[in-house]
Amino acid sequence: MTCNYAYIVDADKASRLDLYRRLGDFELQTRSFMAHADFLEDCVNLAPGLVFMDVGNGTENGFDIIEAVARTAIASPIIAMTQFADVYIAVAAIRRGATDFLVKPISDEELSSVVEGCLEILSKRRVVADQMQQDRALLSRLTCREVEVLRLVAEGDGNKQIADRLGVSVRTVETHRATIAKKLNVVNSVAAVALLSRYEAAKSAQGARILIAAGKESG
Repeated sequence: MTCNYAYIVDADKASRLDLYRRLGDFELQTRSFMAHADFLEDCVNLAPGLVFMDVGNGTENGFDIIEAVARTAIASPIIAMTQFADVYIAVAAIRRGATDFLVKPISDEELSSVVEGCLEILSKRRVVADQMQQDRALLSRLTCREVEVLRLVAEGDGNKQIADRLGVSVRTVETHRATIAKKLNVVNSVAAVALLSRYEAAKSAQGARILIAAGKESG
């Protein structure tokens, strides 16, 4: 059974302790932090989890913290919290990398809905991250030339075209393709291209989240 984690970042002790207690009802392994700086220092070594982060009154500093966490803890959904029911703050928080937004005091219904939704997002991101890590490890076995050949195959080039572009024999290209399949533990070049495409799609999606966290357009 997967252990789910939650992290509370809130300078208000009463608010922090109350949320810590309530998250226990969802069987989340919870840690709390008083200062944003403390969490930022530790988050690179923490398991992915739900990050409940107080962003104060919506100042630029609060949004910068969201962005920094989104860049570091890529798989972790960030739930921005504030006492102000302000549309500008909510939109800005989401654009800088938050997954959801809560206004204090948080009702039981709101908390339950956010936890349920963000756990589903976390689960999906974990699967993608695990697969991406496996694909990266396999692709790292390839030499620079083998990667070049694989990319040309992915572009639709045949053996003769690849040989002409690289200035090698067709036989050499065939050998490269066989070696690539063997190193990637796949049956043929089609499966090798599928693996590369899957990895690059996941990497692109991850990059898009980082761009959103930076307040830029992703497309």
